[in-house]
Amino acid sequence: MNELTLTLETVTPLFLGGAEPRDKPPELRPPAFRGAMRYWLRAALGGVIGDSNLEELHRLESAVFGAADEKVGASAILLRLGEQSLNPVSYSTLTQNNKQKKFYGRPGLAYLLFAARETTKEKERSGLVGNFTLHVQKRAGVKDADVFFQEAYVAFWLLINLGGVGSRARRGAGNLRVTNASGDVGILETLSLTIRANTPQELASELSNGIKQCREIIAKTRSQQTITSPSAFDVLHPSVCKLWVVNKSFEKWEEALDEIGKVYQGFRKQRAPDYQTVKDAMTGNNRTLARPVERAGLGLPIQFYYRSLNRERAGLEGEEHDRRASPFLLHVTRLANGKYAVVLLWFHAVFLPPREKLRLHNRNISVTGNPPDDELVSVFITKSDPMNHSSLKDKGYSVIEVSYA
Repeated sequence: MNELTLTLETVTPLFLGGAEPRDKPPELRPPAFRGAMRYWLRAALGGVIGDSNLEELHRLESAVFGAADEKVGASAILLRLGEQSLNPVSYSTLTQNNKQKKFYGRPGLAYLLFAARETTKEKERSGLVGNFTLHVQKRAGVKDADVFFQEAYVAFWLLINLGGVGSRARRGAGNLRVTNASGDVGILETLSLTIRANTPQELASELSNGIKQCREIIAKTRSQQTITSPSAFDVLHPSVCKLWVVNKSFEKWEEALDEIGKVYQGFRKQRAPDYQTVKDAMTGNNRTLARPVERAGLGLPIQFYYRSLNRERAGLEGEEHDRRASPFLLHVTRLANGKYAVVLLWFHAVFLPPREKLRLHNRNISVTGNPPDDELVSVFITKSDPMNHSSLKDKGYSVIEVSYA
């Protein structure tokens, strides 16, 4: 029987889209899951069949989750939401925002979830917390549906253990856990959805074994190919995707994200030499940035703001691509004992297409420069930061690497 009924609980709030995500309560719908699972299936498939044949990769993931192409047709896997008990919680409540004093009780959490804040043009967003039921089953009459079902299950396992659903999922929002699972007993026993770990060390071991099993399931029916480094896209392979667990457990998820978020904010804020590089470009006559802006390796776009320049602003993005998702992902896991652990991921993928430059611009300037590499992620997670002294290691945190080779 290829069918599962899953009861899920939010670990961190779900910030979901919709026609009017700031004016109406967010709504959980199957497409949010389908998109997130498709991302993780692409990463898992790429880690086995390689990252060079994008056409074949698209064909395989579309066979599982469908495509608009008439030759592919509908998804082989059906996702249906059942009973829901979800309640909205505002950004201000989550971050303990005192609007009168312009103060956040949880500044690190506010930084990680900043896209949900109120702006001069938009209301603040709310996240959903609670539990709901998700039904996963194969579509009748589809050839190779058993294989597709197992691959969809792999995608779901990775989503639950490493990713999230909705906005700010790369910064710890939309993380979920399975509280009950029934249906296809075979796959549930082979690759459990239940977290049994009670400590960060145990979680690192559990993730290691689980990711290895995910890759073995994919490799049973797909031929293995080589991976380039950096990879063409986010690929789950030991040579281009590194994982760590922060070696500390937290009493609450809010505490976990707030602590790590404060360190991450400090690591990015007024970062040298980027701060002066951008300021010089805004005040000089050069048409190029003097050096790559290293902070861009954590994702684009970036907005720079200088009080010392009469509150002048400038945006940094790619010449052709205004956005580049961060290669750094942060995930919160609820341990079996009720405490929380933080998982960190680094996808070492191509930053921008070949020969594309960065562009710093505002109403007065348009300056280009070479893109950086993404080694700043490794500095933040595992190394001392000699210039800014602001990495996790500098702030007293250690991490446990998750090996899955």
